[in-house]
Amino acid sequence: FFWTCGKQPFSITVDQDLKKIAAMLPSASVNRTSSFSTSVPAVRREDATHARLMTNANEASSVWTALAFEGDDTLGVSSAKVDHRQKRKGLPSGPDAIGTALTRRLIRDLIRYMYIILDLSSAALSDPDHLCTGGVAPSAKTRHAVLLATAVTYVREFYDQNPISHLGIVILKDGQAQLLSSLGGSPSAHLSALASPSASNPGLCSGNASLMNGLECVGRSLSAAPRHGSREILIFSSSLRSDDPGDLTGAVDGVARIGVRVSAIGLTGAEVYAIRRICDMTGGSYAVAQDGAHLKKLVRGHCEFIETTNTYFLVSNHKMI
Repeated sequence: FFWTCGKQPFSITVDQDLKKIAAMLPSASVNRTSSFSTSVPAVRREDATHARLMTNANEASSVWTALAFEGDDTLGVSSAKVDHRQKRKGLPSGPDAIGTALTRRLIRDLIRYMYIILDLSSAALSDPDHLCTGGVAPSAKTRHAVLLATAVTYVREFYDQNPISHLGIVILKDGQAQLLSSLGGSPSAHLSALASPSASNPGLCSGNASLMNGLECVGRSLSAAPRHGSREILIFSSSLRSDDPGDLTGAVDGVARIGVRVSAIGLTGAEVYAIRRICDMTGGSYAVAQDGAHLKKLVRGHCEFIETTNTYFLVSNHKMI
């Protein structure tokens, strides 16, 4: 190296004594009492590796605390831990849980693009029967009242769990699908739409529901949604039939090709085969509410994104990464 100190140049090597350099510097810029060392102690790579391994071991030990040996000498998650997680999240457990295979690979998206489809056919004017017990509308006299109160609860909890996601509402009646509120991020806009006469007036519930028209209407809107988010449909069914003008399977294939996940909650007390097929073909879930309390658990379970098993999104998210 080449150094200059005032008018006297000199050259040094790395091995020279640093005290000699300090003696030639101006007194104002150096502390004479300071001690210099010819070598700087380096951080040992072994120590850094050891610290990293100990951190990973401590994190891994928390996983083992949730494991227990089953009766057949197999290792699995203890039931107490699973029950605690379910209670903490407020999710349903058992055969009607959202995503029955908890060991599947989870793909969580930051933004959800979801439409809820409300069945406002003439069947919505039927007696709610079991849906009033412990539900959101204990004094409801029709399925329409239960459906409307459930939709309002879902909109509020959806934005509480997914504040930057987008939601839209479609209603089914008279064999047609009507857009009640477009895809957007304003909960007040959706609540106002649910309070409008188009949805809140039970006298407008008429005809039959058409799942085919509903899927095609929603599919056209979700096809323009960005791929970095999830595309979902949640159907609230209040009837046991679907009056479709064409092939329902073709409409299901159309939404499946663009990666839409269709789930459904039945208010009829019985399962509909067509809805079951739709949910199975798109990787969604289907459950029939047994009572009002069960309905609230199902709605809460759909507010938080659980998993995406659609191949379209597995490939799409992998390409983005």
